[in-house]
Amino acid sequence: MSRARGHLTRLLAAGGTLALLAHVLPDARSASSDAGHAIVIDAARVQSAERAWIATTGRTPDAGERAALVDAEVDDEILYREALALGLADGDTVVQNRIAGNLAFVEDGPPPGTVPDDALGRDMLREDVVVRRRLVDRMRARLEQAALADEPGDEVLAHALAANAERFRLPARVRIAVAPADGSAPGAPGALAAPDAAAVRELPAQSERDLARTYGASFAREVLQASQGAWTPPIAATSGRWRVLVHEHDPPRVPPLADVRNQVRDLVRREHAAAAVRRALDELRRGYAVSFAGDPADR
Repeated sequence: MSRARGHLTRLLAAGGTLALLAHVLPDARSASSDAGHAIVIDAARVQSAERAWIATTGRTPDAGERAALVDAEVDDEILYREALALGLADGDTVVQNRIAGNLAFVEDGPPPGTVPDDALGRDMLREDVVVRRRLVDRMRARLEQAALADEPGDEVLAHALAANAERFRLPARVRIAVAPADGSAPGAPGALAAPDAAAVRELPAQSERDLARTYGASFAREVLQASQGAWTPPIAATSGRWRVLVHEHDPPRVPPLADVRNQVRDLVRREHAAAAVRRALDELRRGYAVSFAGDPADR
């Protein structure tokens, strides 16, 4: 075993697939062990979470965001330990293949598809970041399961749509006709006369963003502000100069529930699942002693 550990150490030092977090937390143990319910978050773990935050957002987290990062680290550790206690690693092909693949680099390692029940195997189970993420995700999904199975009724969906009106609000749209400006300049004699009917092209109702994709942002802004029922002077666009007739303005509106039922349903189910996980974690956290080492700000 000492020789195997030596090989593992050299593998990690050479940049192998394992990322050890031994400085972060004590060993995960059975839920029946008091020591297994002690969680220590040290400065190194907080700094790692901060680096990931900066890489994603491009800025340093403020005090509130930093506290949330620490809370998330505690939550993940609890989910990981509860997954182990429930035996979710047993028979999980992702976990088994990951550990077996890592052990294949170690001399006298076990054959593929088997996970050794010894200190080396437990180290890999605890310290491999892919294994940890897999178990955290499986435990979270387990806590979400009941909430996701609950189908929200129309009253719940209608309330959610009203509460999230801005999320589902449709932008203002305009239905227009366009015609080439034939080189005439704004304000030139005859510029406001109706164009030749053969040159007129009718467009479906479009938002400012839709128009901007085809004709450019400045054209779209002018069209959305144009009066209804009269041909405009020529308006510059990315594809030349156009005259525009606004048939109809459609102001921003919240669509009826029937039009967005699936989207609102998904939102409600995600919110219910997140709330279920939060309640479960708050309850589970009562059984753990969480402490902080290093930077006093982590507290």
